[in-house]
This record gives sequence, structure tokens and C-alpha cells, in this order.
Amino acid sequence: MKRFEGGTLGDWGAVEVSTYTSIDRATIAESAQVLACFTGGAAAIVENTYGRGRVIFVATSADADWSTLPTNVVYFTFVNEALRHLGAGSEGAGETLVGDVPTIRMRDAMIGAAVSVEGPMDREPRPIGEVVSPALPGFDAERPANYRILLEKGMVVRELWTSVNIDPTETDTRKASQMMVESLRPNTVVSTGATVEGIYKRVGTRRSGLDLTALCVLLSAALLVAESFLSNRFYRT
Repeated sequence: MKRFEGGTLGDWGAVEVSTYTSIDRATIAESAQVLACFTGGAAAIVENTYGRGRVIFVATSADADWSTLPTNVVYFTFVNEALRHLGAGSEGAGETLVGDVPTIRMRDAMIGAAVSVEGPMDREPRPIGEVVSPALPGFDAERPANYRILLEKGMVVRELWTSVNIDPTETDTRKASQMMVESLRPNTVVSTGATVEGIYKRVGTRRSGLDLTALCVLLSAALLVAESFLSNRFYRT
């Protein structure tokens, strides 16, 4: 939270909160830290250890029903910084980045199983090999996503998941200038397609500018009426 001092990553003071979950200070564990408070003194952001990692609780919602947080640049920068902080505090295996080969281990009982993987570019699971050791065969992670791994051995089917992320250096807000951070302010409505094909379809068929269809229909109708009137008046026998 120290990185937000001075407003470099956005102004928390500009966030207006109308509703939040009240946290009794007496119920907060000794291992937890209150990272931020509301103006009335209630805990707003709390961090604590959980299992082998960490968890951050924000007392207001991540939509516009309870606060103006989603329309402030600190929404983007805080999520970015929080994920960086939480990832660094995990005792689990290091994250897999786009272009890496995920390292996944499983129980010896599944040695000999057929392995297939399903990711964002797959319409159906694609085979990647057979388990010959506790380490699964590697596969190229082309895009950031959750990858579904299926193990099939006889009548036994196991399902595993692994996450592939983008390189965090590509979204490091600490390297961004104040002007660039301000440009991230989410003041516009953005719509996306569920798939790459969906996005191309939206872009290819989207209309831009003023739709003159109705006006053209009315003008055509008016011209037809005028032409009929003139024809009946000047060419009537």
C-alpha cells in the first residue's frame, strides 16, 4: 500500500463507498494486518496468511453497486499490485508463463495413463503423450488461461488443472508514467466476444456513425408520393 502514497498509482481518497461489510476489530486474527481503513476507522482491506499462501479481503464490492472503485484507476493498479504481492508470498511452485512448459507431477498410480490437454485454442482435448514417470509430459502453453488435463488409465479418469499467466513484467505498473496510469481509467464501456472468432465477428459487423436507414426509407416514401402526385396532375388525360 505504500506505493499508493503520493497518488502515483491513483488516489484512494477519490473512491466513494456507500456500502461495505463491517469487520469487528476484535475478531481479526493476530496474524492479520489491516492495510487500509475507511474514514470512520472501519477496516477496509485486511491481509492474512491462509494455508501455504496469503489472502486479501476488501470490505466493499468490486462493482458499482457499493462504491465507485471500479471507475477509479486504483481498481486496476491495486489488483495488479495485490496479485504481485500474493504471488510472492506463496510457498507453492513458481507460476507458469506463456511459452513455458508446465511442470506437473501426479501420483505413481497413474503411470501409464494416456494424457490429453484442453486449452483456449483447443476445440477438444488433444493428446500429448503417456505418463512414464510421476512428471506429466510437457506441453506448450500458447496463451494465458486455465488448462484442463485429463488422465485416462483403463476405467479410471483423473482431471487436473494448471494456470498459465502472462509475464508480470508486461503489466508492471511501477514502470508506467503518471500519464499512462491515468489513461487506464475505465470510463468507457467495453464488450468482448467469448472467442477469437466472436471478437472478429463483432468487429466485422459493428456499425459506426449515424444510422440513416430509417431516414432514407422516409425520404424514399416521400419521393414516391410526390412523383405520383405530379404524374397525376400534369399527365392526366
